[in-house]
Amino acid sequence: MESEMRDIAQRFRQRDQQAPPAKKRKRMRNISVSETVRRLHNAESNTHRYDPQTSASSPHNQDVTTYLLNEVAMAFPAQDPYVLKASCKTYYETIRKTYRMNQEDNLQKKEDMIAARRRQRRRRLIKSRANVLQTEEERALWTTVTVDMVSDEEDAILDGKPVCRLLFCDLIPDGGQTVSGKSTLNVYEPVSNVTVRANATELVEFNDTVSLTCSANGSSLFYRWHNGSSDITASEHIHLSDDNRILTISSVLRSDRGPLCCTVYNTISNDTSQPIFLNISFGPDNVEMTVDPQKEFHISGSDLTLFCSAQSCPPAEFKWAFNAMTLNREGQEFKLEDIQGNQSGYYTCWAHNTRTLRYKPSDPSLITVIEKISDANITGPTELLIAGNSSANLSCQATAGTIVSREWLKDDQTLSPSSRIIFSGDKSSVSIDPVEGTDNGQYQCILTNPVSRGIASYNLTVNCE
Repeated sequence: MESEMRDIAQRFRQRDQQAPPAKKRKRMRNISVSETVRRLHNAESNTHRYDPQTSASSPHNQDVTTYLLNEVAMAFPAQDPYVLKASCKTYYETIRKTYRMNQEDNLQKKEDMIAARRRQRRRRLIKSRANVLQTEEERALWTTVTVDMVSDEEDAILDGKPVCRLLFCDLIPDGGQTVSGKSTLNVYEPVSNVTVRANATELVEFNDTVSLTCSANGSSLFYRWHNGSSDITASEHIHLSDDNRILTISSVLRSDRGPLCCTVYNTISNDTSQPIFLNISFGPDNVEMTVDPQKEFHISGSDLTLFCSAQSCPPAEFKWAFNAMTLNREGQEFKLEDIQGNQSGYYTCWAHNTRTLRYKPSDPSLITVIEKISDANITGPTELLIAGNSSANLSCQATAGTIVSREWLKDDQTLSPSSRIIFSGDKSSVSIDPVEGTDNGQYQCILTNPVSRGIASYNLTVNCE
């Protein structure tokens, strides 16, 4: 027996010595080296990436291989260089194959290959299981098993019932006798009756904290929370329990209103609770006041409407102020009828939320009321004017209205000051001293303000000696 074993060993050594070195080195592989190559190539900081559209011998891919070889060699200084190079080449081929199989022309071929590998794996599982059957009951069960009844994943649903794939292992020692291990069957209860309960639903923004608890029937459960279509994750004001069953929101925000719901799942099923809404009081915010009609100046006697709005839940209540003094007026709308000049000033509205107990004012709006000019007239000398000897004073006034500016004309031409023609500071009067014959004519005074205009005329007659 010993001599036979020595002969077998000798034949193996001769075979290894006769094998071509290149072929032997080409098949060399080290799992640690291969994993290091993969991690180096895919690192975010790495700019040396294989181009799957070109061959391994292209200049770009040769540079990538050189880079990877240098990096891997520092990590494995004692490793055979051929092993390092083989690992780089193998990883390139993997990338190139993946690229090709993901092309549109090869997608169906890829799916067919994956399906074929799965069926081959199932057949091996069934065959291996048959070799370790111990009882007649087991044999009777497994004679009915087909490839389509074996799951690709850890778990599956068969005939509407949750089942788990049987895990087993065949151990065949050198003596040839089969040793079988135990099989494990995991049964999962589907998820059902998912409900959410909140410890409070009437909340104030920034002030209150709420806890929501998710409950469900089933086994091996996992929990996930949603706000509308968005997943809820832990943040500065959102906290989740270790098993995700309890969601706690501190200093609630109006965006936390919902709909909030909980999805519960296990390996075989999932279910989602009915949505729950939180009544979160907030505001008032963005308090704004508008004036209708919107003008810079308003004519006395006209009507105005002030309107106030705010973002608030529940809706805000409104009060009004004039020149920082609170008025005995409430409501979202404030009407000013037959407004007069003494009502010119700054108006503000205050919004108040009875739930949050917060107040907030609008920006003040300036309302300017101006009276229209009426009954403009010019008064002048009543005595006979003699050229070279007499003087004349013309005065322009109006019986009503705010006068902002005055303009003097003579015979439809602007009257300009001179050594004889002198205007008062506000142009309300003009003095001509002495009068001359050329001063004969029609004098006009134009009074204006932002809302009106008045014109007065006066005929001045100068006599010669």
